[in-house]
Amino acid sequence: MEFELTSELINEIVFSMEDQNEFYLLDSCGPVLLKKTEVSNPDSDRYYSLPVWDSISGFKLMEQFVTALKNALVADKLRNILSAGKGVFRNFKNVLKEYPEIEKQWFSFKEQKMKQVILSWYNDLRDFWGLEHLGFEPEENSELVQDDFVFRSFQEADRNTLRASVDSAVRDINENYKGESGSVLALLWEKQREFENDKKSVILICESVSEDFVGFAAASYFDEKGDCRQAVLVTSFLILPQFRGLGLGTELLRKTLQELKEKDVKKVFFTDLLIPDFFYSVLVREGFSRIGSIFFIDL
Repeated sequence: MEFELTSELINEIVFSMEDQNEFYLLDSCGPVLLKKTEVSNPDSDRYYSLPVWDSISGFKLMEQFVTALKNALVADKLRNILSAGKGVFRNFKNVLKEYPEIEKQWFSFKEQKMKQVILSWYNDLRDFWGLEHLGFEPEENSELVQDDFVFRSFQEADRNTLRASVDSAVRDINENYKGESGSVLALLWEKQREFENDKKSVILICESVSEDFVGFAAASYFDEKGDCRQAVLVTSFLILPQFRGLGLGTELLRKTLQELKEKDVKKVFFTDLLIPDFFYSVLVREGFSRIGSIFFIDL
């Protein structure tokens, strides 16, 4: 029996998956979650088993988080705990409590990964029902963004950091797209960035409260005097991989659009090789229209 996967139901499923002392079934007639011991006929078509989530799943998730963690000191501590073999889950939590900012990242990371598992499970059911798959979009964590990250204008001291991040992005392109394709895509991205000029472009930096570089956006004017003088192209838009999934890309986009509107920019074009597919829906939600592979918005 079909049911709608609402955000409230997702949260209930996450809670039930983490309860290692009970086994839950989803009653699609509600839809509601019930303990298996409360169901008289669990084999009925109305009941669905939840995605498997056990200690092995939790351990693998911790490994993924540590691999993506930028803070080398904390990552080393957590990696040693994972390899210790005893008290892994308790000691992992204890270390995170010593670093509140990292702990918030962990909770957000864990929530998003578990929601991906749930969506994959739900899409398998939709296959069975003959329905199209639903896409996954990481949710924003506005409290984390406001408390732990800062958005500010470009400063001269940022120049080397931006150069390093761009070089890293080019390497990622070449790694993800081998051979000639990677070289061409990297060249195309570099060519697009030739519009940028820190004296004329609008460049916003995103960093943590501890001043670690997180990402940046650059919007460059097409023409200062002609018909395109109030139009810009977003020539760079980058959030470092270890900080993705926290809503920072959405917030960086909003801050950039706000800044451009204040500068009397009327039209913004957005096309970028580095943005993930799910971010397209973010652009549409923020008011962008699409022409081919190019998004634009009237401010």
